[in-house]
Amino acid sequence: MTKNIFRMGAVIAMAGVISSCGGSGGQPLQGNAVSFVLGNFNSVVVTQLPTSNSVPTLPGNGGLSTASVGGVIAMAAGTCETITPNPTIDGDGDNIAKTKSSVFNCTDLTSGGTTYSRTGTMTVTDGNDAVAGMLGGMRIDFALEKFNYSSGTAANEGSYSGFWNYTSNGTSLNSKSEFAGHLKYDVSTDASYSQDYDYTYTWDWTHTPDNSAAAAYWLAGAVEFSGTYSLDGKFTIDGHSGLHTSVTGKFVVNYYSKSLRFESGCALWFKSGSIFVDDSNGNLFETRYNCATAQLYVNGVASSVWAP
Repeated sequence: MTKNIFRMGAVIAMAGVISSCGGSGGQPLQGNAVSFVLGNFNSVVVTQLPTSNSVPTLPGNGGLSTASVGGVIAMAAGTCETITPNPTIDGDGDNIAKTKSSVFNCTDLTSGGTTYSRTGTMTVTDGNDAVAGMLGGMRIDFALEKFNYSSGTAANEGSYSGFWNYTSNGTSLNSKSEFAGHLKYDVSTDASYSQDYDYTYTWDWTHTPDNSAAAAYWLAGAVEFSGTYSLDGKFTIDGHSGLHTSVTGKFVVNYYSKSLRFESGCALWFKSGSIFVDDSNGNLFETRYNCATAQLYVNGVASSVWAP
């Protein structure tokens, strides 16, 4: 059960009052960049953190399949993905292969009006193939050198690399990640809409349940995490023809939790505590949780337009 930790409406509403200069590693997170950078951070980092015992969602732009099932896209399975071993072994039936190495060599495949290409590798390892789900641990190593698709007037291309690693010590689930990607997107009929940027992130995450029995592991407990996220390049704000705003720059944020607790019965999953995003230029975003509601604070000032 994945929740959107940052509610963009509140962030956008506060963007106009944020201003500062200086800092290191990136420019201030303010103005039109706020919604895009934090929105991307939310989708490529926060939503990847597991909130259940199920397999985490793989990066969407790569068109990759689940950890056990072969195929870049349905038509490509068996034609341009080489899987080792084949068939894969999944002793605990959790959709995490005991080990699976995929080599993609997919060039100009077509499906309807869309053309796809994928090249690179992905390796999955189940930490314990006798323990189902995330409680058994897992590691995924990504080295997708190229992915692209084109359909009509739209063209998307990119790459990503890095790893996700999850380990369980019996009383908590720990995770570390280092990940880097590139994304480029253009629409030939609208020159004002163009995106071309790099992003990177790291995380260090610990999930400690109140009761470590498998049946209760995700019901209540504490979560701690921290890391960095950066976005560097050109991107477009808004999505309506004629209303696009182009932004170019480098933005680097540090993120961390404080006293964060979860409870499965809570509408927002997090029962209490906060998540902070700091742009190292004087701007601090805090999302403070209360089970069914949450309040955004920007530089210590409560937003009046929060809509959980």
